[in-house]
Amino acid sequence: MIGVAALAAGLVFPAGAAAGADTPSNPAPGATLATAPDRVSVEVGATGPGAEVLVLVTDAAGVRRDVGDPVLRAGTATVRLAGGLAPGSYTVDWRVTDGTREGFRSGTFLFTVAPAAGPPVPAAALTTLPRTPAMWLAAGLLLIVGSAAAALWRIR
Repeated sequence: MIGVAALAAGLVFPAGAAAGADTPSNPAPGATLATAPDRVSVEVGATGPGAEVLVLVTDAAGVRRDVGDPVLRAGTATVRLAGGLAPGSYTVDWRVTDGTREGFRSGTFLFTVAPAAGPPVPAAALTTLPRTPAMWLAAGLLLIVGSAAAALWRIR
């Protein structure tokens, strides 16, 4: 009976189905980073002898940004990235195959590099009008012309 349940579970939930965006990684899935990382790490879990690990990082145009083969240590695969990632979205695709090549886990997640825009402008600076003689002269003329127009309108 247990064997039948295990077989049914294997057909309904294949090995790679449970892995994906909820897999711990660095950067985290969906993260927005102020500075570009120099590597990406993904927890792929326990692997046996002969396991193969693949980690691909591509930019929005589909250009690979990973450099070299991933290093697997204690269930975490780490791959270096090409220097100077530009601001934008990046996709991480990963896959681990056990030594028998029958079982695998895989997943995909995104992260974004978006540098900070700079120091915020104080709200007072946005609402304060310049106090120059030309500004006062323009305000005075506007007041005089507006008053004259209102007086002429009443006379009509």
